[in-house]
Amino acid sequence: MISSAIHFRPPFGKKLVLLPYFLAKTSRKTIMWDVEPDSYPEIAADSNKIVAHTLEKVRPGSIILLHVMYNGRGESLKAVRGVITGLKGEGYSFKTVSEMLAITD
Repeated sequence: MISSAIHFRPPFGKKLVLLPYFLAKTSRKTIMWDVEPDSYPEIAADSNKIVAHTLEKVRPGSIILLHVMYNGRGESLKAVRGVITGLKGEGYSFKTVSEMLAITD
């Protein structure tokens, strides 16, 4: 069964002072990422580099952050198909955060 809990990804990864306390009190989890090719301008400018970086850095349980919704991130959007194909080719599957938490709880 998939949880309907609301989790929180802090913008820019900034947890601030009281945020962890507030989230714990409201039974929410802070969700962070460990692969973010958009953080490196020399990588983010080329969809092939985004794919290569992601495939190199990902590991079981990784959360990949791509900002494909912005007009200036067209290369990230173009990279999505290659990331999915490459990771599936390496035996990875894709889960929601709630599904991943259910596996580790």
